[in-house]
Amino acid sequence: MLSKLFLSAAVFGLASAYPKCSAPLPTTTAAISPSSSATTPPPSSITTAPQLICTGGSTIKTTSDCTYPSITYSYCYSAPPPLTCSEGFWPGHISYGHCMDGEICYKLNETWITTTCAPNGQTAYTTNTLFSGTLAGGVSTVISAVQCACGANQWYSWGPTDGPQSVYCMPQTDCPSGMTTSWSTNTYCATVTTPSYCSTDKVTTPYCACATGLPQYPAGGGAPTTCL
Repeated sequence: MLSKLFLSAAVFGLASAYPKCSAPLPTTTAAISPSSSATTPPPSSITTAPQLICTGGSTIKTTSDCTYPSITYSYCYSAPPPLTCSEGFWPGHISYGHCMDGEICYKLNETWITTTCAPNGQTAYTTNTLFSGTLAGGVSTVISAVQCACGANQWYSWGPTDGPQSVYCMPQTDCPSGMTTSWSTNTYCATVTTPSYCSTDKVTTPYCACATGLPQYPAGGGAPTTCL
């Protein structure tokens, strides 16, 4: 027991003989490494649109927008089966509205099909083929329509009835026997506040009119020679 006390005293005395000092606390630097679960986004790139592939016998058709012709688009197109009409009818096209059209069966004797010009001075200046082919019953048919107009330096005069028969081609100057010079007034250009809009339109235009009766035309059309 006495020896233990002596050993403790010796250790205490030895420790007291040296000055006390304080050492700095050790520092720890943590090394941050990328987590294995983080992903690096791929570099941005521009890819082209997938190529249009048509199946079932359809083909690629490129067309322009009917409202904005500068805009074009492509799509897969399959031609519809030809329109079949009953006997006495022929297949044609019809416009339902803006950018909308389709096929329809017309009668062979449609009143709007003009085949000859009215005998009032008009002459045909173009002919359009509306249909050419074989109709029901095996009849080979060509359906054409003519567009008629008055000659140069002639005035369009309308009669008391409707339709092509009411249009009379009248000379504007050098009125023949039985006619007098009349004047047509463009009421809009006579009162418009912006003359540039009517710069190419005459406010008044002369034309020949029958004093009495109706104009008489030569065979085959042309300007009238007199009035009866």
